[in-house]
Amino acid sequence: MIPRDVIEHIFSAAKIEEVVSDYVTLRKRGANLIGLCPFHNEKTGSFTVSPSKGIYKCFGCGVSGNAVGFVMAMEQCSFADAIKQLGKKYHIEVPERQMTAEEQQRQDDRESMFVVNDFANKWFQEQLWETKEGQAIGLSYFRERGLRDDIIRKYQLGYSPEKGSPLAAALKKKGFSERFILNDVDTKIGVGVVGKSEDGRIYDRFRDRVMFPIFTVSGKPVAFAGRILKKKDNVGKYVNSPDSIIYSKTNELYGLFQAKQAISRADMCYLVEGQMDVISMFQSGIENVVASGGTALTKPQIRLIQRFTSNITVLYDGDAAGIHAALRGIDMFLEEGFNVKVVLLPNGEDPDSFAQSHDSTEFIQYIADHQTDFIRFKLQLLSKEAGQDSQKRIELVNEIARSISVIPDIIARRNYIRDCSMQLNVDEQSLVRGTDTLRKKRFAEEKKLWEEYSRTGLGRDEIIVKYLPLIKYVVSRMAVTPPSGLDYEDLLSFGVFGLLDAVEKFDPSKGFVFQTYAIPRIRGAILDELRKCDWFSRTGREKVQKLNKAMEKILRDKGEIRDELLMAEMGIDEDEYYEIQNLASRGYITSLDDTTPLDDGEVSVEATLADEREGIVEHLDDESEKQELIEALSELPERERNMLSLYYYEGLNLKEIGKVLGVTETRVSQIHGKALSMLRAILKEKMNR
Repeated sequence: MIPRDVIEHIFSAAKIEEVVSDYVTLRKRGANLIGLCPFHNEKTGSFTVSPSKGIYKCFGCGVSGNAVGFVMAMEQCSFADAIKQLGKKYHIEVPERQMTAEEQQRQDDRESMFVVNDFANKWFQEQLWETKEGQAIGLSYFRERGLRDDIIRKYQLGYSPEKGSPLAAALKKKGFSERFILNDVDTKIGVGVVGKSEDGRIYDRFRDRVMFPIFTVSGKPVAFAGRILKKKDNVGKYVNSPDSIIYSKTNELYGLFQAKQAISRADMCYLVEGQMDVISMFQSGIENVVASGGTALTKPQIRLIQRFTSNITVLYDGDAAGIHAALRGIDMFLEEGFNVKVVLLPNGEDPDSFAQSHDSTEFIQYIADHQTDFIRFKLQLLSKEAGQDSQKRIELVNEIARSISVIPDIIARRNYIRDCSMQLNVDEQSLVRGTDTLRKKRFAEEKKLWEEYSRTGLGRDEIIVKYLPLIKYVVSRMAVTPPSGLDYEDLLSFGVFGLLDAVEKFDPSKGFVFQTYAIPRIRGAILDELRKCDWFSRTGREKVQKLNKAMEKILRDKGEIRDELLMAEMGIDEDEYYEIQNLASRGYITSLDDTTPLDDGEVSVEATLADEREGIVEHLDDESEKQELIEALSELPERERNMLSLYYYEGLNLKEIGKVLGVTETRVSQIHGKALSMLRAILKEKMNR
């Protein structure tokens, strides 16, 4: 943790106009400064900086904040990293808690390895731009591939000479330890830019190659990919940095550092295979693009993208083998709740060649005209291959069912099942049963994991890692704005305490879905920490409490709640009324009373997500149980029955239901809680008969 006095020192030292000027060209306009907004595309400057107030505000897209918030938004980094960056800018030391000797050693090792990579990266660039060999071979190659010099510099491309081991000599001359320039496969210490022969000779790993540095999200060179230019027997086309304590190829995406701001602005990411695909698309004007680097997609890579968007478009060339290899990886996007589109480029084209022959407008138009939903793309592809072969068609149905089964949203699954059953000419209920069977298998495996943990205590870390995305879900549903001094990453870290508490106390024998059990604890932990930060505004709380009391009175006297009745009861105008509604929607409605710890068996009504919808409908073992649920719903009063039907069967959220029922979102939440409690009581009574 960074000491509070250091944070305050940086807050006071950081001048908003100086910080913003590092990224945006500003010009004077009265007491303020104005420029083009870096967060959205505009031709007329609406981005205003107020030195006297210490804030920025864009009147085009609405973003605003202080110097720390600006750095966080521009660099897509955490609060702590923004503080460190500003501390470095203003020469303020940013100490953190005292590390153990082991932690300090590991931190020192990591920093030393990054220093080596930084030196090597600059050295490779010098060889490209400042030596005759580099200019004649490396620079010529990049220019022949159609790259402009500014793009070559932006991606910091380089060259490693053919003869001798000049990098090894330069590293030795600079005094770098062999421990950090080599790579130990056991300890994973060292970046491996050089190797060591059996006779003890140090040699350059990347000889006679053009160099593509790979960066962390924050822009540190973490590894290299070197491409050979001359065809040689028994020599791979690419040589990559070995895995180390700072790098694993399964955890990085090429081009993400350069693309992260464009991905956030567009709320969409293009995924391609190779480095040149990324660079050529960026040069053509499509900047929100990253590459998997030719390896199978992994969950860490997917979650990197998820930090910036949940919309992904995958670009394929016409290579059928490559498409098949990537299909299973894309299922992981579906599992994480992504909206996945696929674009198949013309035969003989890849993203690199297509970007070289088309400008961004033409490329984007082609994507718009040819992109296909992933499930439908997979269905068309496999259907064509299966033809009329009955066995292959059975395999096709099973494969489509498997992809649909991982989609977390019940409404999306139902839509896919309906569409795919029509295209496959398969009974819809058969496809429903197929996806249900696969989901039940997954839930059974999950239950087995919990039983093993309950019995032995083993597997705790696996469970925690599995449910970490649940914290992100809770934070997104709370719709709170972190107070000054905190950021989104801090809210996630607060939620970890609640997840740990849920893991320790959860009892699978009681029949709860873990997500339903964990959500109130995660949410409560976040609210507890926000309370310590004095986040809850007394004025805001009092206004929302006044709204709640007015709602209760009107409901008691009138039998229904309408906005105009509430405004009259509270004696406020429309502007103030919607201001209070906005406070409620941001989380003030969740007062400090909501942070009271729950009993071990208690589950909050607000612990509702897509899987809880399934907890009411999808987890039932057979049609008779589903029929029991329908009968139980029929016993509810009309208002409560409509509430649950709209939520669980129609998939509407609370705000949408409020519009249907003509009540506020807050009131819908209260009705939802009452209805769910009544339904559980009816089902329990039926079970005891």
